[in-house]
Amino acid sequence: MRVRSVVVALAAASWSALAVSPSFAAPDAGAPKPTPAPTSTAPPAALTAATIAANMEKVYVGKKSYDADFDQTYKTKVTGKKTEKSGHLALLRPDQMLFRYATPLADVTVSDGKTIKMYSVTDKTSLEGPVKKSAVPAAFAFLAGGPGLSTTHTVTSITPCADAYCLKAEPKTPTNQYSAVVYTLDASFEVQRAMVVDAQGNYNLFKLKNRVFDSPATTVALFQWSAPPGTTIKPLP
Repeated sequence: MRVRSVVVALAAASWSALAVSPSFAAPDAGAPKPTPAPTSTAPPAALTAATIAANMEKVYVGKKSYDADFDQTYKTKVTGKKTEKSGHLALLRPDQMLFRYATPLADVTVSDGKTIKMYSVTDKTSLEGPVKKSAVPAAFAFLAGGPGLSTTHTVTSITPCADAYCLKAEPKTPTNQYSAVVYTLDASFEVQRAMVVDAQGNYNLFKLKNRVFDSPATTVALFQWSAPPGTTIKPLP
């Protein structure tokens, strides 16, 4: 499937291998040879996808808000065109989110949990509509609370992976907005990257950094955003 190939290719993004050649001093010929410690050749037990998902969710249990800087890459499958952006995001449980873009400067995407608004300062246009029409919230379902990810999605562990774990989540209830979300996790099960893939193989990737939980500045008022005067309001497709 095209979605599967895109997911695996991105989850296994190339990382440089480091060749390490330690040097050892020659042992004293008169010294007794130490008895080598017993070693186990058995590999560590692989975690199931459900266990990875549960451990990921534990990281965010009890957290009220989440802030991070992000780098975003959107790639169209057919043309291969990439659009890259960056900025700061704030999420407030259960379903409010705000993206303030540094590039393009001053663009905003905001949702109060019911409506999503996508403002372009260049076009002086704001696309607005029900949040269910956008796939962006799906990337951050790990913070939304409510039913566990394994309840609402079919989860699969992906190998090889660019980090400790890669987890693909496919919605059990089909939606036109996305086919899968791939989370890349570090060894502590915190999300490093979230990628939304649609049925056409297009993807929207968010790389997260400088992550902060429960910032006192992240309040409900932050998400009550309105487009500036002179903005053309259009319905979200």
